[in-house]
Amino acid sequence: MVVRDDGYGRLARRWAMPMSRAASGDEAANIHGATLSVDGGRAAV
Repeated sequence: MVVRDDGYGRLARRWAMPMSRAASGDEAANIHGATLSVDGGRAAV
């Protein structure tokens, strides 16, 4: 997975955590949604 830091480095770092730590579904969904919203879907997930 490649996430470019376009000004949302905090989200990028949290998304890059092992899924076991971000396994709380709502949190993962929020991170994913925010990333897509901010990056316009250009992040390679």
